[in-house]
Amino acid sequence: GKYYFIAFREETGEELWVSDGTLDGTNPVDDIVPGRDDALIERLVRVGENVIFSASTVNFGEEVLISDGTTAGTRILSDVNEKESGSGPDRFFTLGDTLLFTADNGCNGLELHKSGGTAQSTKLVNDIVEGRGGYTLFSPINIADKSYFLAVPSGNENSKLVETDGASEGTKEFFTNIEELGISSLS
Repeated sequence: GKYYFIAFREETGEELWVSDGTLDGTNPVDDIVPGRDDALIERLVRVGENVIFSASTVNFGEEVLISDGTTAGTRILSDVNEKESGSGPDRFFTLGDTLLFTADNGCNGLELHKSGGTAQSTKLVNDIVEGRGGYTLFSPINIADKSYFLAVPSGNENSKLVETDGASEGTKEFFTNIEELGISSLS
């Protein structure tokens, strides 16, 4: 198997590396931001044999990338926010073979997105907090074939417990105003 990690070298800055567990099999994957600047890689999540992560790119800002451990197989998954530089992807977690994460597509604020590892499968799941406000996602947990998480809006709205199966029609508020129940985290 392959192991992915972030490492620093003077000539490339901080970048993605891959290893098969041997010294000869440990190498940088790609210099995502050419030169000495860091790619600001975060949130490495394994999906199958690939790793999906967020990184700062020269042309797209901070977006979601995927790598199979080779330079040729490392690419941006989708320009989630085509209107601005970067979608600010965050809060990565998996449900089966699907990556779920929050990102700002330039229209809805921070909302739930998904990816199955292709550009076509990387998209908004549902606009849970309507408008540009969006929310911060906390404490995702999987139970059977669904994920539950806390959605804390950026405005004055009540926080919500959200249920998702990864599909738009299967993503809904499970409970509104979690403060009434005293819920502060899930585990």
